[in-house]
Amino acid sequence: MPFSSNDPADYLAIAKQTAQRTEATTGFKFLKYLTGGIEPQQDSTTIYEGGDGQDPGLVYKNRHTADGGIDVYARPDTFAYLSAWAMGSGVVPASTALVATHVYTPNSTVPFLTVEQAWGGGGQIDRALDSVITNYQLSGTKEEPWKLHVDFMAGGTVFGGTAARSATIESGDPGMYANSAVVVNGATSLDVLNWSFGMQRDVDGDLFTTGVTRRDIVLLKRNYTLNMQVIVQNRELWTKVYLTASGGTQPQALLASGAFHAEVAMTASQLLAIDVPNLKYLNAQVNSLEPDGQTLIYDVAAQPLKVGTGVVQIRANITSTPTSYLV
Repeated sequence: MPFSSNDPADYLAIAKQTAQRTEATTGFKFLKYLTGGIEPQQDSTTIYEGGDGQDPGLVYKNRHTADGGIDVYARPDTFAYLSAWAMGSGVVPASTALVATHVYTPNSTVPFLTVEQAWGGGGQIDRALDSVITNYQLSGTKEEPWKLHVDFMAGGTVFGGTAARSATIESGDPGMYANSAVVVNGATSLDVLNWSFGMQRDVDGDLFTTGVTRRDIVLLKRNYTLNMQVIVQNRELWTKVYLTASGGTQPQALLASGAFHAEVAMTASQLLAIDVPNLKYLNAQVNSLEPDGQTLIYDVAAQPLKVGTGVVQIRANITSTPTSYLV
């Protein structure tokens, strides 16, 4: 009998390793995912050699990778552990707290992860060791839950498992945009339709030696983006981004500074939040002259910058665990 892509026995799971090249065997988190998974890929080279005429006589395998991505809605526990493993540095919550406060910031090192997926009725299991999260995208959009996307790259052995795990999925609703607060430049006066924050790590993942899988992954630098769509109510934001603060008519020589904060309250006093304390505005484009007639919208692009507390802080006040996901 053919299989469905949403067979109840299928799952996508991820766990923190105790060390590099040490497969995680416990502590797996099973994701309630929208899309995603491991995408095994093998590259090969076809060779034409003298003596074979006009036909290929050799084909060989170059490499075997198992990278992938995950899209999820921001539920408290899922939001916390994915943020922890993407950022790499965090504050250990008080062990006695009923609602534990997790605060995560970008670090030069991140945990190694074991990613596992089961498909085909749970009969095929793919497992990727020494995976690291290379891309973190958090977004909020009107009428929808907060959404989190992460990409991962496997830096070690890729193989098939032998036995499916018993999946336990996080329950409860995700954080909703309609129940959130968005603070731009210290005020809530802007009507923000949607926003997205991104942190992408440049890595050297082209490290193949005597095997067909990666020998290692080296983290190089971090790139950040912040984008918003804002309803135009007045020219205040336009003036701030482009013009001098005094007269508001002349282009300013320097990029305008700002800050961004968003949070969403959840049940049992839980809260998810992102704080970007220092940014520079790059553009605030407006659909100013549209003959068909449209509501005026700012498309805002900003560059987050390093400050004393870090470029970004991700905070999760959650009831599910009193300890950091980084220990």
